[in-house]
Order: sequence, then structure tokens, then C-alpha cells
Amino acid sequence: MPTMFLWRVSYRARLTLFAMVYALANGVPAAGVAFAAAMLLGVALTLCVVALLTIFAREWCVRSWTRMAHP
Repeated sequence: MPTMFLWRVSYRARLTLFAMVYALANGVPAAGVAFAAAMLLGVALTLCVVALLTIFAREWCVRSWTRMAHP
């Protein structure tokens, strides 16, 4: 039953879990925490960039469509 649960979790969560367990097994828990923080920052930065690009693309599309509609 636990293995079925693990496959439902995203690959990022599995990778972070693996890194944390590996770091704890080797006696360097700070490395695992640093890896998890880096993953968190990377995902957050990616989502922010995608959101900003979506907003700017929408504004550009609206401006160009209104310019084409009213020559």
C-alpha cells in the first residue's frame, strides 16, 4: 500500500524526499534542507515568470486586437 501512495505524488516531491533521506543517511541534513529550499525557490520562480508572461501576453494581444479593430 505505501508504494501505491508514492506513485501518486509528483516527481518533484519524490525527488525531494529522496534527497532528504539520502542526506539524513549520510549525516548531512543541512544539505537535504538546502536542496528542498532550492527546489522550492525554483518552482516558485518558474510559476511567477509564467504568470507574468501570461499577463504581458494578454495585454499585448488586447492592444494589438484593438489597434486592428479601429484603424
